[in-house]
Amino acid sequence: MKGCSPQSPPYQFEGYPPGREKFYLLFPLTPVDELTGPGVTVDLLDVLDNGTLQLTSSISGIQYFFDFSLRLIKATAPHNFERIYNERVREGQIRGPFQKEKIESELSAAIRYFDGQTGLWTDRPAMSHSW
Repeated sequence: MKGCSPQSPPYQFEGYPPGREKFYLLFPLTPVDELTGPGVTVDLLDVLDNGTLQLTSSISGIQYFFDFSLRLIKATAPHNFERIYNERVREGQIRGPFQKEKIESELSAAIRYFDGQTGLWTDRPAMSHSW
């Protein structure tokens, strides 16, 4: 890995070249993420026996499942996320109720890919570089 990820002008690193990674993805913030951090990071990346990539976000524990072309298969909100979400609802920090299917659907629809040909973020799978 080398260089910087695609950023909007206020966040670009001066003097550093653009990165050469094949894919850049942006993951949506959940209400839990919004309360605890500035963004979403992935702590775990596992290759499952069925050839699926499983990525687990660090704060909320949301799990994303992709094929090897980084096409999203599904996003899941695990039990621990539901527990934290419901705690924040009781504390008045999040407006409830917890709706698992709705949250998972919104998370799946909100993933963005950087399209290296157009220089834009898109909701469909795209590569930043095609090698």
